[in-house]
Amino acid sequence: MIPYHGTPITPESAAAEILRGRHAMISFARPDQLTLVQHVCQSFAVDNGAFSTWKTGRTFDDMAYWDFIQSLAHHPCFD
Repeated sequence: MIPYHGTPITPESAAAEILRGRHAMISFARPDQLTLVQHVCQSFAVDNGAFSTWKTGRTFDDMAYWDFIQSLAHHPCFD
């Protein structure tokens, strides 16, 4: 099993140090550190963020999520 570290991690400098060479989980609801994760992690996966969206009373946009995943599909580190 791959241990994924959840993001965001603050401050950003700590995130870079903690995540370097590891695996990260990016939430669609909080993609703040996506660029950092793409550069320092061994791999990353994406959570749809539906629970976070629901908890804030917003509507989940499944087409935007699909587009987001498609934009990452060819990244070599994307799980």
